[in-house]
Amino acid sequence: MLCRYLGGSMGYPRKISAVLLPLALVSGVSRARGQDPMTTFPKNYSVVFENAQIQVIHVHYGAHEKIGVHDHSRSPTVYVYLSDSGPVRFSHEGESDYVLQRPPLKKGAYRVSPGRVERHSVENLGDLNSDFLRVELKSIPVGGMLRASRVGAPSMPLKDTTAMEFQSAKLDVQRLICTHPCALTASSQGGLVIAFSPAQVGADAHRRSVKSGEVFWLSAGQAMPVKGETGPVHLLRITLP
Repeated sequence: MLCRYLGGSMGYPRKISAVLLPLALVSGVSRARGQDPMTTFPKNYSVVFENAQIQVIHVHYGAHEKIGVHDHSRSPTVYVYLSDSGPVRFSHEGESDYVLQRPPLKKGAYRVSPGRVERHSVENLGDLNSDFLRVELKSIPVGGMLRASRVGAPSMPLKDTTAMEFQSAKLDVQRLICTHPCALTASSQGGLVIAFSPAQVGADAHRRSVKSGEVFWLSAGQAMPVKGETGPVHLLRITLP
């Protein structure tokens, strides 16, 4: 919880208090306006893809790293975990301050959040870096028929899978694992594809390599062949019906 120091309680002389008061006011204004994490902490937060429907932010917390207070969009969000990680503490500020601790996670897990006001500081409590994506769903209003959900990582070794793991009127999340060359099938809606493993996507002159953690957009009606570069293909597909 945050410590709050009330004027005069620390016994400062009147002259020093007069200096501290403007600083406190500036601090209060800063807290009221919040901090854009992409500007304030650019090595931790960076936009890797954006269109009219979504914004994708890559997040990196180094082992035992602490990040100061900042704000996030209150849009519904899918958190997609790109690495194994230890526990992470989020100390929230607002009408009431509270602390949440994210448990250790495995690469390939994700969480669907209906959206809420987020202003917090962060501390990675573990010995591992934590890398994940914030897939912010700009086209869905907060509370817009989207339920909270957590989906764990697939078991190892990876086996062939085409599973619709989350489905609602507003959002579909599908996992695709192929031990042999396969394809992303065409959909009536465009969608974001996230790679958990290095892969070759596309055909002929349009074929390209995708790194683990990279994202790309699959347009409506577009199908795409995929094959793994060093093992099975492991992809997550997020579609907004």
